[in-house]
Amino acid sequence: SGDSYLEVGPMIADLSLTLHVCKARVTSSQRTRWSAYAEQAVWNVWHPGQASWGGRSHPWSGWSTSNPGNNYYYSFVEATMYWALASGNGTWMTLLRSNKLPALQNYFAALPGGGSLEGTGYGTSHMRLFSLYQTWHDATGADLGNANSHVTDSIYYWIHATVPTLDRFAPLGDQARNSIPELYDYHRRLMLEARYISNDTVARDRASWWLANISVASMSNGFNRRYDLLPAGSGGSPPTELLYHAKGTGTLFARSDWSRTAMWLAFNAGAYNESHAHQDQGGFTLFANDWLAVTENIWSHSGIQQGTETHNVVRFEKGGQVIGQCEPSTSSMTVTPGTGGAFSANANLTPAYCGSSAVRSWQRRLDFAQRKLTVRDTFSLGSGTAATFQINVP
Repeated sequence: SGDSYLEVGPMIADLSLTLHVCKARVTSSQRTRWSAYAEQAVWNVWHPGQASWGGRSHPWSGWSTSNPGNNYYYSFVEATMYWALASGNGTWMTLLRSNKLPALQNYFAALPGGGSLEGTGYGTSHMRLFSLYQTWHDATGADLGNANSHVTDSIYYWIHATVPTLDRFAPLGDQARNSIPELYDYHRRLMLEARYISNDTVARDRASWWLANISVASMSNGFNRRYDLLPAGSGGSPPTELLYHAKGTGTLFARSDWSRTAMWLAFNAGAYNESHAHQDQGGFTLFANDWLAVTENIWSHSGIQQGTETHNVVRFEKGGQVIGQCEPSTSSMTVTPGTGGAFSANANLTPAYCGSSAVRSWQRRLDFAQRKLTVRDTFSLGSGTAATFQINVP
């Protein structure tokens, strides 16, 4: 519980698999001890205020036990699923079927366009989520992965979120593993898992193209190499679309073409309600051969600099203090497509300040065409509030 049971999923999954596969070599005393340990761990997850170990009270926070959009939730479901399947425990099977898995389905059905509201750093946790879909399908026949469009949409989300040089991605939210958003094994695994689950043949073809062309041609670390057993397919082609609006996350991606020298951008205006997300509503990223404008967070030591002062937004200040964006809030945008990746987007970012008297309104318009981006801002401020157009460059 030191890290709010974050690792309970892989730990109980390993125990469950070993108990199941090697049952002929597990003694009765081992089975009793292991079963008691797994049962207590799973029970503690879903009863945080009553949690105990060895008969001693050991409550914990219960962080994200009711939030299907958070990476911790996938670990909790993983532990419960593997233990329920290995033990045949009807209580846990019922909890999964009646509560925890429907909560996942309902959440992601309301996130069109794929991706994660935690951003692109912690969003790689969907590699574990998609793996759980497959485990459940193999065990029960229920196809959670194709019950809504999120898995297939996420194939397109990550293809469009990848910059034209196919080695980096849009740095949205915390980048705690590596502050510089370079593609890694986790991104490859996420796409392999999504491709394996999706029943959309066109999306699978697009995934194969991406997997064959990104900078991570195979897993670079030994603990990830088993995932290369998932088929990547062959051939494939990039999407025909140059513009992609993931309405669930509120992120817009565009590029001038599908060559490695294309100009690419990302723009954000949507829901801000996760702890790993940033105060970057209205923020944009521009890339052509390298970063042209990008959040300063990618050059920070931690990769978790969340404040407005690190992003390409209008910074509002009053009395020498930066006015931060508020959580939860939901900004919005409308997009008018052009040709050749061109578009005009109008974003209402007023909600990101939750009725603050200092920032009464803020609208931002982006026009993109012929490798040129124009940004226009309109805002209404309270007395004593200053506005600074802010852009971070290498």
